[in-house]
Amino acid sequence: QVIGSIDSIPVTWYFADNTVLASQTFTDGNKFAESTNLIAIPVILTATIADTGSGIDFATLKGSLNGTTFFNGATPPAVPPTFPEKLEIIVGGVPLKTLNPSIVTDSAFTQVEIKYYPSAPKLNVGSNTVVIDQVKDKIENQQGTTTTQIFAFP
Repeated sequence: QVIGSIDSIPVTWYFADNTVLASQTFTDGNKFAESTNLIAIPVILTATIADTGSGIDFATLKGSLNGTTFFNGATPPAVPPTFPEKLEIIVGGVPLKTLNPSIVTDSAFTQVEIKYYPSAPKLNVGSNTVVIDQVKDKIENQQGTTTTQIFAFP
């Protein structure tokens, strides 16, 4: 619920030459109160990838929603986006604020969690498909298979 109010609204009218024509302050007994009720049901896509042996090859992490890539570990964004889509990369329980290019070549994390919060235009009404590509560990062992998950929206 979003509630807002204001005591008064000052208004000034100007002539074309920028001189003042008139000024007036508008007031309202209800303080121009406004209330908007909003119910939002967020969609959060979460993938947890783990390798306790040699660690995950970050460059092989890749996820897509309805055929559009939302994360590619080979070319990660320097700063994970926050709007209109939000992306969190969580390592050791801590969301990374920046993704240094060395993370692609030098990392060997035992667990990485990817959280993607798509905006409504990225979602299909009805069926949606999330794909997490196969990953490799740091010594190039293939880990499992490509994972596909289908979900309905809304």
